[in-house]
Amino acid sequence: TKLHHMIRDFVMEFLQGVVLDAVLEDGSLVPCKCVMDSKLSILMLQVHNTTRTVDLTTIQEICSGKDLRDLQVTTPLDDLCATLVMNDDQCVSFKFPDLQAREHFATCMKVLRLALD
Repeated sequence: TKLHHMIRDFVMEFLQGVVLDAVLEDGSLVPCKCVMDSKLSILMLQVHNTTRTVDLTTIQEICSGKDLRDLQVTTPLDDLCATLVMNDDQCVSFKFPDLQAREHFATCMKVLRLALD
């Protein structure tokens, strides 16, 4: 199926590591290397010399664009952003070159997250 191929390609990319633009609180972008573990349950985010590990099971929501509902997020987001919201209210936002890239990321992350339930 189309979705299956899309997810497979996404996973292959993220197993090797993908550099995305993370959005900082002041709205500036910083390159963030995203690497997924082989069980597809951990996402490692590397910015400069700092690595943050996100357990996919702690992701509550994957929001597209400015749609962060009631979260008090000061980070300026726009329609090209996708945000991973963790269950401790921590979140990380990425900015994409276009809506298609954003939706691709959000859809694939949602599928991978659901697979862990």
